[in-house]
Amino acid sequence: MFRRFVAIILIALAFTALAVYAWATMTATTVSIGSGAVAFVQKNDPPQIGYPLFVGGAPITLKLPVASTAGTCLIAVITYGSGASANQTYTLPAGWTKQAQAQITSVPNIADYEIWTYANNPGGIQTVQIAHVGSIPSAPSWLATISEWTNVASIGTLETSGMATASAGTSLTLTTTGSVVTAGDLVLVGWIQLHAFNSIAYTPPPGFTSLVSGGDNGAATDAAFQHMEVEYQIGPLTGAPLTPIVTSNRTTQYAAGAIIVLKAAPPILDQTAYLKYGSLSTKQNTADFTLTQGGYLLLEDGGRLQLEDGSGYLLLDTVVPSLGDPVTITNPTWSGRVVSTALAGLTDTITNYREIQVAATNNTVASVTTAPGNFSDVVTGGHLLLEDGSGALLLESGDYLLLEGTAFPYVELQVRSSQNQDGTLSTYGSLKTYETGFAAGQTVTITSTNLGLAAVSCTITNVTQTWLGAALTGQPTPAYLIEFGDAYQTLQTVAGGAITRTAGVATQQLGVVQPGGVLGYAQVTANQATLTTEVDLTGLTVTVTVGSGRRLRLSYSVTVSSSVANDAVAILAYDGAATVVQTTLLSGVGPIAFQNTMADSVILTPSTGVHTYKLTAKRNSGTGNISAPSPGTTTPAYILVEDIGT
Repeated sequence: MFRRFVAIILIALAFTALAVYAWATMTATTVSIGSGAVAFVQKNDPPQIGYPLFVGGAPITLKLPVASTAGTCLIAVITYGSGASANQTYTLPAGWTKQAQAQITSVPNIADYEIWTYANNPGGIQTVQIAHVGSIPSAPSWLATISEWTNVASIGTLETSGMATASAGTSLTLTTTGSVVTAGDLVLVGWIQLHAFNSIAYTPPPGFTSLVSGGDNGAATDAAFQHMEVEYQIGPLTGAPLTPIVTSNRTTQYAAGAIIVLKAAPPILDQTAYLKYGSLSTKQNTADFTLTQGGYLLLEDGGRLQLEDGSGYLLLDTVVPSLGDPVTITNPTWSGRVVSTALAGLTDTITNYREIQVAATNNTVASVTTAPGNFSDVVTGGHLLLEDGSGALLLESGDYLLLEGTAFPYVELQVRSSQNQDGTLSTYGSLKTYETGFAAGQTVTITSTNLGLAAVSCTITNVTQTWLGAALTGQPTPAYLIEFGDAYQTLQTVAGGAITRTAGVATQQLGVVQPGGVLGYAQVTANQATLTTEVDLTGLTVTVTVGSGRRLRLSYSVTVSSSVANDAVAILAYDGAATVVQTTLLSGVGPIAFQNTMADSVILTPSTGVHTYKLTAKRNSGTGNISAPSPGTTTPAYILVEDIGT
């Protein structure tokens, strides 16, 4: 009797599954990996470079109009020119790589041109701070820019590069050390030229487009003595080195320039034919699948195509996806980027047979839609059938027209209740269905006589799609794992609120107290004129609370000028009203055309409690009236106090 009952149940489930398979008939799934052509996205905001935006003491802060998109390539060009010879060294945040540098350091002049890249950036980057290592030279004059590009290779980004310097002439020839190999590459070329004070014009090399052109007063054609150029080209000729020539109409006093060739990301390839059976699993923000690649090129009779020299057989080309490559899936519609690849050999003795396990993610926020129906152990409604009974009525969107009150069947229903540390209860559940259209955020009801659920309302938290086999149409049949219930508990909530999240760090050593971050910051953009004796700088005061045994970094930046030439200025940082913790001196300060930025920092170990830090300024020597702390909104003066640990 028991066996007969089980047999009846199994037969019923089989017919139910077949019916559901028919409902879920879909067009074929496709998986494509790769990128389109390299393209320019945006550059620094404001778009001009030069004085007063990026001229003055470090740190130099570059800003994009909007935050970067994950997977794109960021490129920063940093240049420096001065009458005082001193090597220039910079540090950029983690992820940045210096790809090329040209520098001339013959006394008494210096020119420095550097190109840095951040391939496959994680997204959300809008500002980049460039820190200068070592003492700041007198009369510093940095020019810098940042830009964003799509579809640049994230692995082995630099294909070739070159550099050159000059102390005469009106041009500079920049030659790559190697040939261009990859089609569709991105080329950046540029130089910094120092010249006499006169009007100047620059001409891009043939085939190149100007990205940035400006001098230390922000003009493209100017009377400044220092000028920076950045040009670009997409898709240079392959098979030979590049030798573009950058040119101006003025004679060089000293100049430095560089060229880099960045590989284009692999083109879009349809990988559907290599998709391993049953390996595709997609969720709202993740996708996992396996590609099976390799083998020999076969003849019509089934034999292998042999190489001309008889050394072996011709192997099929295989492509391993690179980290950052875009992934596009249809049915379901999904797009993201490769974040992990794992290679495994299919055999131990035969070359070119391999599996590639690919994981991809995206940052798409689920949009809440209406569920196609509810779930019940008593099926109701369903798709509106055609008159001849040959199938269901299909809408233009690809979904089927449903009858009102439709409730779909399901299998493997589970419901779990958990008590949290704070005493609250959470309910989680899951079930499997073969009906498409369900998504995170939808509200459905679940009815189960077996579990005592009567049209219980719940919210779908996640949908995982897998593949089960061949449907009646010959296409793979999708199965959907529906997760529902309360939102998943965070570690902090589960622990009763005892755990708090702090800023992430790259590594953490046991026993080392973490930095506390910014304790106080203030900035001003208004100018404060006619300073001679020491006075407080308006608005540049912060009050912070210091914990026991903490170490602080006080840093500041102030731009100054004088009504006459060759004055000396002092900036003093105070802890409280009378304790000087740092003094910065600068001589040779002149009129507004020669504004100088005075930047400095000091490490402090103050006592526990409240501390007020402030900046003052005074004329240290000379006869002029000093103006401080800022020439305008683009270069605010600031004071910053950071807790850097113990």
